[in-house]
Amino acid sequence: GMDGELSPWSWNLDLLQHMMSVGLVDTKRNEKDEIVYVLPIDIADVPII
Repeated sequence: GMDGELSPWSWNLDLLQHMMSVGLVDTKRNEKDEIVYVLPIDIADVPII
């Protein structure tokens, strides 16, 4: 994000990308045609900004 605007996910992007590479996390496009992470646990999809 921008300076002073810290997404709770921003620190975790490297981990998410690693999880994607080992097949734990997938991506899809949502109804707004954003690419979102699909996580293996029951939480909301996270838009990739």
